[in-house]
Amino acid sequence: LCVYMGMPWARDPSPDDLRRENDQVLQAIGKFPDRAFGFVYLNPGHVEASLAELERCVAQGPMVGVKLW
Repeated sequence: LCVYMGMPWARDPSPDDLRRENDQVLQAIGKFPDRAFGFVYLNPGHVEASLAELERCVAQGPMVGVKLW
């Protein structure tokens, strides 16, 4: 199961929205690490925040891909 994007959905997610939604995905995939994998949710309109989330969730974390807005 691939999991990405938390709630609530936003048309143009802010850096805080991205982090909150990625935290929700981390929590969800953490319950079933052998059956679920996550994609980090990024917004190219917020480059620095998106790069930080990519580092946190993929390079240092368990996520395996990217979901771009």
